[in-house]
Amino acid sequence: MEQSEKVSVLIALYNAEKFIRDTLFSITNQTWENIEIIVVNDGSQDSSGEVIEGLNIPNLKLYNRKNAGQCASSNFGLSKSSGKLIKFLDADDIIAHDCIEKMV
Repeated sequence: MEQSEKVSVLIALYNAEKFIRDTLFSITNQTWENIEIIVVNDGSQDSSGEVIEGLNIPNLKLYNRKNAGQCASSNFGLSKSSGKLIKFLDADDIIAHDCIEKMV
């Protein structure tokens, strides 16, 4: 299957340091390769942002913002996305390795 369509995976994050690593690894291990990951840190009080920065994922953009709620952070992430297709995830979601390919 041709993988020309870019998929933007958007995560609104709040205090998910215990989960975000596994969530991001489930995205980076996808069979669909044309993915950008946008994480909007919605004013987390834990070390979620530091965990993400320490992973050095090249196709990931992290935006740190003042807490405004999940909807506002999701909309902000959407405004920063460049993919034609969008996949919203919560910060504690784990997806199967072929989830995005099957959805496309």
